[in-house]
Order: sequence, then C-alpha cells, then structure tokens
Amino acid sequence: MQDLISIFNQKGWHKSFYAFREDTWTGMNYELGTGKLKWDEEGKPMRQDNSLWDVIKKDLQTHK
Repeated sequence: MQDLISIFNQKGWHKSFYAFREDTWTGMNYELGTGKLKWDEEGKPMRQDNSLWDVIKKDLQTHK
C-alpha cells in the first residue's frame, strides 16, 4: 500500500476511498485490517489499529 501511495503522491494523482465505513459491507474498510474480524455486541466489526490503516492514516495526516 505504501508503494502505491508514494506513486500517487509523486505523480499528483487523486486518492479516494470506496465505501468508507459502509454499513452493510466491510470488504473495502481499511480500518478493519486484513485479519479475522472481531465483532462488538451490536454485531458491528470493531475498528482497531493495523499496519494497512496506519500507512493510509499517516498519508492522510501528512497531506491534508
């Protein structure tokens, strides 16, 4: 992911999220990471720090 973000930044290309925090589908929610999901009492996936989201979050904070 970091490699792709670096290329996008270098070329000045736009980055956007698809279905960020979608209610019914978690397939593209980078906050959830790549491992097995943990669920809360309400049946929603729990967001937690993970290496994939850390790369994206760092770029978002750097390029506001």
